[in-house]
Amino acid sequence: MESIAVKSEAALVIDLIGGSEEAFTALYLRHRQSLVYQAFRFLKSDELVEELMQELFTKLWERKHTLHADKPLKPLLNKMLRNLIIDFFRRMKYDATAKDKFIRELETQYSPIELKLAEKEKKKLLNEALSNLPPLQREVFVCFKLEQKSYKEIEEMYGLTKAAIHSYIYRTNVYLKSYFRNFDKSDLLLILIWMDLLS
Repeated sequence: MESIAVKSEAALVIDLIGGSEEAFTALYLRHRQSLVYQAFRFLKSDELVEELMQELFTKLWERKHTLHADKPLKPLLNKMLRNLIIDFFRRMKYDATAKDKFIRELETQYSPIELKLAEKEKKKLLNEALSNLPPLQREVFVCFKLEQKSYKEIEEMYGLTKAAIHSYIYRTNVYLKSYFRNFDKSDLLLILIWMDLLS
């Protein structure tokens, strides 16, 4: 019998689909380190990363019957990780305890001066990105996202319908996420920018 340590990924996935815990463990060990590295770039906390790894691989086990042995596992795991990180930042919008905990973790990684400088740089980068948009679309987005104005206030300011306002905000979010996706800046800036885009 072929040792599980030398089995191909496709063979391991077939075994996993069949419910093999040994195959699951082998795949976990093969992929965990690169996933931990990616997650830590954004979360900056061993504890948070470990929680995310447990959630990710639990989801992988639960959906094992949907896997395809002829498709590499890495892209799927990367997509699952990205979605979990995005969900984490979304939850922070509504969970003050989680947000405070994350900020404390950031503060252990960066000095107050670094955080202030990063915040200024983030605003500069966002302004540069927004400068490429049509004037009205940019103004609506700034009013809603940065100045925290309500839909009603924006309707009165620009004579727009709710549908038009929503469309401008949605299109700007899509544009910004694409703009920053491959941006070569520090991890802290990426964290701050994503927290803005997902709030």
